[in-house]
Amino acid sequence: MTPPGLREKKKRRTEASIVEAALTLFNERGFRAATMEEVAERAEAAVGTLYNYFESKSHILVAVLLNETEKYTQEAALKAAGVEGGRLSRLNAYSDVYLSQYSAYDKPLWCEMLSGLFKEPSRAALLFNESSAVLIPITGLLGKNIKEVTTQIRHEASIIHSNIMASLLQYLTDEEMGIEEAQKNARELIRRTTVQRRK
Repeated sequence: MTPPGLREKKKRRTEASIVEAALTLFNERGFRAATMEEVAERAEAAVGTLYNYFESKSHILVAVLLNETEKYTQEAALKAAGVEGGRLSRLNAYSDVYLSQYSAYDKPLWCEMLSGLFKEPSRAALLFNESSAVLIPITGLLGKNIKEVTTQIRHEASIIHSNIMASLLQYLTDEEMGIEEAQKNARELIRRTTVQRRK
């Protein structure tokens, strides 16, 4: 019998393999064209195994989005932490790096992922409410000790995150917009937010 710790690690590896395979396949073929059977084949798993982890293809899509967002958040925070200057410089660096990563895949795929996310409000809250884990790096960039985070600081981080997400959504839904324009828009929104918060 497999010890509980090893069983849990195996489950996490299998789930990660499914999510990674699905992302590659969805990007290549499109979400609607890809099938659960193809995801299983790409992940080198049985179709039944997929259904043990995910109820449907839409559930896999949401897991892909949350997984990619977590990676993007960590990467952006790491790069922004090393930026010289004040908090506005760090926040702009965070925003630039975070947004640039969304250009790695086609816009329609991201739109499909976000659409799937909003069909599950409890999962959408993982990205869009004031207790979301994605706010932790932004709170850190505001120069505050994470143990001393006040409601006001959390609220400010939430507004900054909302500004970044608004720029991302504009980029994803505007076929003509490039990522550089989205980054510029986000920087301006962040600048306005930080100026207003100081008043």
